[in-house]
Amino acid sequence: MQKVLTFFKKLFFFSGIVIGVLLLFIFGFILVLSHLKSSANRDVVVLFKNTFSDENNSLNTLAFHDSIDNSTWVYHVPVGKEIDQPMTNQSASQLFGLLISKSLSLTVQNEVADVKDFSKNQLQQNLREAILTASPFESTFWDYWWWWWHIRSRSSSQLKIRTFDSIDSWREYAPERDFQVSIQPCSIAVVNTTGVTGLATEVGDILERSGLFVARLTNNQSNTNNSLILTKNLEECDEVIEALSILTPNSTEVAIDEAAATRYRARVVLLVGKDLIPTEEVEDGSETE
Repeated sequence: MQKVLTFFKKLFFFSGIVIGVLLLFIFGFILVLSHLKSSANRDVVVLFKNTFSDENNSLNTLAFHDSIDNSTWVYHVPVGKEIDQPMTNQSASQLFGLLISKSLSLTVQNEVADVKDFSKNQLQQNLREAILTASPFESTFWDYWWWWWHIRSRSSSQLKIRTFDSIDSWREYAPERDFQVSIQPCSIAVVNTTGVTGLATEVGDILERSGLFVARLTNNQSNTNNSLILTKNLEECDEVIEALSILTPNSTEVAIDEAAATRYRARVVLLVGKDLIPTEEVEDGSETE
């Protein structure tokens, strides 16, 4: 009897080891597949359709992973049934002014759609539910898995969450700029500091005609004398910075300022100073405060 018990103990022990090794292999296989799948999810704008129990409401989450900065944009936008039903990639692109690459449907646990309280944890929960209900042999299963793991592993600095209460507030924010900035190899923000109306637009037009991507035109009142180039110090922007230096010969200084690049939502910021004011405007005294 003792020998039988010893035999079964050894059997259970070795069976446990074999099962543990198999589980490790399975887990490793899943990680490898999800890693391979990650190449298809990078630099792709994804629409997560969250349908609530109230069919007249739905909460749409746009997600985008920027592989260059290793940051992730997450936007929660309410869209009613009266606006668009059902939501397709094409209609979502038209509605949001973005290029939606793929659309994934999620199950929302909340009975009431509360946009303001829809957080990272809720998105993780919905993605987890999608993983459990999807077939492992379907491509969407790996999309769900990758995004769940990706969202879960993001730090607060890598996950940029914004929640909008209405379509109007979404359009006013113009989020397509965020995505275009990320999709382009090196984007430029032109900031007019002089007070001369339209100077940022004029400089931006010159840069775009030179083949550069201008992501943002704006103004501030810092009243810079000599134009200044601010950068996040990325290698892919070296040629752009060199081109800017040629096009703006008086902007001799290039400074590393990641805070400014983040604030203006671009990789390179050109602070347009008085040195770029057209001569005739200076002579006419048309400069304004």
